[in-house]
Amino acid sequence: RERAKLQEARMQVDKPLKPKERELGANFVKAFRVCICQGPLPAPLLRAWDRWKAEYPDLCENMRPDYYPPNQLFAVFVLEMGGETLENAAVSTWKEARSIIRQLALSMALAERHNQFEHRDLHWGNIMVTRSNRNLTFLYQLPPTGARVKSALMSIPSYKVRCTIIDYTLSRLHIDNDASDVAANKPANYDSAKNVFYVALKDEALFQGQGDIQYDVYRQMRQCSKNDWEGFYPHTNVMWLTYTLLKILETKDPAIKHELREFAESKLGPAFDAVSSELKSTAGQELLRRWIREFEQCESTSDVLKCALLDLYKS
Repeated sequence: RERAKLQEARMQVDKPLKPKERELGANFVKAFRVCICQGPLPAPLLRAWDRWKAEYPDLCENMRPDYYPPNQLFAVFVLEMGGETLENAAVSTWKEARSIIRQLALSMALAERHNQFEHRDLHWGNIMVTRSNRNLTFLYQLPPTGARVKSALMSIPSYKVRCTIIDYTLSRLHIDNDASDVAANKPANYDSAKNVFYVALKDEALFQGQGDIQYDVYRQMRQCSKNDWEGFYPHTNVMWLTYTLLKILETKDPAIKHELREFAESKLGPAFDAVSSELKSTAGQELLRRWIREFEQCESTSDVLKCALLDLYKS
C-alpha cells in the first residue's frame, strides 16, 4: 500500500525524475509470491540448510528441518534479496548510518499514518542492508503534519546503502483504515475499526532476556502498551529506531562517533567559532546528547523526521 500511494503521489507532481532516481523509497521487503505447500521438505532445501550450517555454524540456532510429518503444511514466501543483516553489515561513516535511520524512519512514518503500523521486533537481524550506487537517490512521501494538509515528497541520497525491513511476526497493522478503500462486498455489520492484525505477546520469556538492549525494548514496549497489544502505540517504533541508532554507534566503526561529534560541533553556530577546541568539543557533545534525548522522546516516527539528528532538510 505504501508503495502504491507513493507512486500515485509521484504521478501528481510536475517534477522530472533525477538522473539517478531509480525507485520510490519504500523499505518494506517486496513479496513476489506467497503460497501453502504440503509434504516432506524437498531434498534440495535440506542440502541448502546443511551447506549454510557448515558455513555459519555459530549463527545456526535452529534444528535441521527434517523431523516434520509427511503431511506437514508449509507457508512459502518468495521475497526480494535484501542483502545482509545490519548486525553483519559494514557501516563505516555517519552518512551511511544516518541514511539507514532516515530510510527506516521515512518508511515507517508513512506506514504509521496509512496503516497504524508497529513493527514491534525491529532488531538489527530484521534490518537488511545492501550496497547501492553512491549517486542513487530515494524518493519518499512525507506524511501531512501541522498546517500542511497534503503529503509532500522528499528525495534523499542513499550514501551507498539501502535497507530493507523484514519479519513482521510480531507486528501490529490496521488493515483497513483508508477512507478511499472500496466498501463493496463487505457485510452490513462490517467494522473497519476492528480489522486489526496483531499478536498478543504473552510469552514471558520474551521479556526476561538479559545482556543486550534488544531485550530492554521488549520490556519498554510492554510498559508503553500496558499489555494492550491490539492498541496502536507508535512510540514503540521510536524505541526500535533508538535501539538501531545506539547499536550502530556502539558496535560499528568508531569513526562514526567521531564524525557525528564533528557534525554536532558544526551546528553550534558562530558564537563558538572563537572558543577553544576543548570547549567546543564539550559543547558539541552536550548538543549531541540533547539530540539523542529529543530523538528517543518522540511520540512517533513522524516526529522523528523533524529531529536535528537526522538533518533531513539538508541532505
